[in-house]
Amino acid sequence: MPNRAEPNHARPTRAVDYVAWTGALVLVALHLDFWRTAQPRLIAGLVPEELAWRLAWMVLATAYLFWFTARVWREREGKA
Repeated sequence: MPNRAEPNHARPTRAVDYVAWTGALVLVALHLDFWRTAQPRLIAGLVPEELAWRLAWMVLATAYLFWFTARVWREREGKA
């Protein structure tokens, strides 16, 4: 009888794999940002556009990392 206290560590579905790879590719494309112009502008009169872009990218990458480790990367600690 399975222990209900332990979480299910089954392999993620193919759809989750697809979303994970797509998310990683989108993050790489957004990180390269070759389409942006290098004109110095301020966002809300305070933050340079380049800094705002990098901060937004880091927040998105962090959210993706948390989602990835919780949903896709499901190995138990100590069970290598």
